[in-house]
Amino acid sequence: MTYFRDSTESAYREYCAKIVGLQNRFSQHDRDRIVREFLSEGLNAKEVAHHYGLSGAQVLYQWVGRYIEETQIMRKTKELTDEEFKAMTPQEQLQELKRLKKALELEKIRSEAYNHMIELAEQQFNIPIRKKIWHQTVSWLHSVYPHFGLGKCCALFGYSRQSYYKHVEENDFAGQALNELIIQSVRAYRQRMPRIGSRKLYVLIQREFGSQPKFPGRDKFLDLLSEQGLLLRIKRRRHYKTTDSNHPFKRYPNLIRDRVFSAPNQAWASDITYVETTDGVCYLSLITDLYSREIVGWLWEQRCRRFIVKEL
Repeated sequence: MTYFRDSTESAYREYCAKIVGLQNRFSQHDRDRIVREFLSEGLNAKEVAHHYGLSGAQVLYQWVGRYIEETQIMRKTKELTDEEFKAMTPQEQLQELKRLKKALELEKIRSEAYNHMIELAEQQFNIPIRKKIWHQTVSWLHSVYPHFGLGKCCALFGYSRQSYYKHVEENDFAGQALNELIIQSVRAYRQRMPRIGSRKLYVLIQREFGSQPKFPGRDKFLDLLSEQGLLLRIKRRRHYKTTDSNHPFKRYPNLIRDRVFSAPNQAWASDITYVETTDGVCYLSLITDLYSREIVGWLWEQRCRRFIVKEL
């Protein structure tokens, strides 16, 4: 409120004339520009008034009040659909575009002001506010605007969707407590049934904790067992090498092919097999009777050399 030393009617009329003159000298666009400059850059009201030749800071504050009032009205205005916008006259469409432009400029100023407030708070209190609460803000934003997408919500703060899920998982205390109970139950099953498979174990654990909302899936369950070293080690089968017949050396003809033997000891067949053991590769030679199919001689050696086959 402005107070006059001279309370006469002429002084009041002179003040009103100055206000009207300033309003006529500055267009609405100029007044809005001055207000945005004053709000965004945090300037002193008296300095701005003196720079633009205003009678005082009170005039600037009046412009600010009208600017905020108009923008608040525009924010509360119902958004038009495409059909409603097309049904408007060209003059009405132009006014609507101007209104949207002003609203967009105000939102930009408000966003910059909020960012500046956060920066000041971080410097003053030495607390990384953005890093502390960005995931909570993303959760709220995604719940309010689900069509916007979680990835786009994270991108607004410079994070990826994987970072969001990782942060939620690290701070999921209910899920961590459930995992601890699952690990304890798995250790108990392992003591009673040491060789039980992971799939059967998952079914048993699911019967106990499957009703919990944070119960992991099968792949997540296997990852949890792997982290705790509770997966069974798969025993590798020993590989036995046999003779490779695909060689460039001379091949002798099979003299007993298609022959039928009527008594034992008419023909024997011999072969050698390579067996991998803990002591290294060993050699096993067997001699088989072609009539009775019985082994009539064998020898086990760690080195391949000439030897006499032992008879059974």
